[in-house]
Amino acid sequence: MGADSFDGLEWCQTCVDHETNLLFHFTQADFFMDQTDWANMDVPFLAKTLAHNLDFYDKWMEELSSSVHSNRMDEFCRKNFPNKIYEICKEKLGWLDD
Repeated sequence: MGADSFDGLEWCQTCVDHETNLLFHFTQADFFMDQTDWANMDVPFLAKTLAHNLDFYDKWMEELSSSVHSNRMDEFCRKNFPNKIYEICKEKLGWLDD
């Protein structure tokens, strides 16, 4: 199990679309490279994709942390999660509509 267990999704080979927060297969990274400054860097494709993803997750975590500290998790979830997931969170956590 563990690192020796991989499924058909190839979870370690993804690229994040910064605009939709969706994950795509690593081989589709060229569609999203213009979203960061890494597109024009003279580095291998794998490094560009890694840096592209790290930029996304750095911003994601900064926004998440800010939401937690300002007690605005409901806004973060509404913005970043599919409506069905947001509605479940809202119900379970007792968030009220604005």
